[in-house]
Amino acid sequence: MEFAQRLRDEAKMLKRWEKTDRMMWGDKAMYAPIWELGFVHAQGPHVAESGLGLITGWVFAAPYEDVTLQGQ
Repeated sequence: MEFAQRLRDEAKMLKRWEKTDRMMWGDKAMYAPIWELGFVHAQGPHVAESGLGLITGWVFAAPYEDVTLQGQ
């Protein structure tokens, strides 16, 4: 008797959980970016040589350590 009651309680709890989940989220899929990548590109009026395009086939800038500023 106790085992059957526990099974009924678990079934009720599962139904409540499923109903709550549908109310909160529905049947929609959502997409939210977790982070946005930001890169130092070393381009602008104060940069002696732009780091963009120094490495062939690489979409990012050259290493930040190699950037030189004008007048230095």
